[in-house]
Formats: sequence, C-alpha cells, structure tokens
Amino acid sequence: MRSSEFPRREATFVRPIKTKDVAEYMGLSVQGVLRMVHLGQIPAKKVGNEYYYDPRKIAELCGIDWR
Repeated sequence: MRSSEFPRREATFVRPIKTKDVAEYMGLSVQGVLRMVHLGQIPAKKVGNEYYYDPRKIAELCGIDWR
C-alpha cells in the first residue's frame, strides 16, 4: 500500500501543560491543584517529579468546550 492510499487524519496531538499552568487557568494555587490530583479530581500523568495534564480535560473540567 502506498502512502497516498491511506486516509488522511487530522493531527490530534495536544501539548500537555504543567501544574503551574493549570493553577493559573483554574484560579487555584499549585498546592490546591496537586491536592485535587491526589484526590483523583483532576487527571494527570507524573513524569519524574512533574505532573502533566491534558488541556482538553482541564477545559472540560472547567465547563469549556474544547475543539
């Protein structure tokens, strides 16, 4: 199969954001965001010592339609 035969899809990659950015976006302190992560209220991935968040999920939590 040649590459021209594959259907084209839109890129779905969205750059993850850090805790500080989530705190600013949500109007919370960094400690408040981390507390919510530990309580399972905000989804995050930990890489090393830093948490990373999907901005689409953060917008959804804030009631904003991400498209």
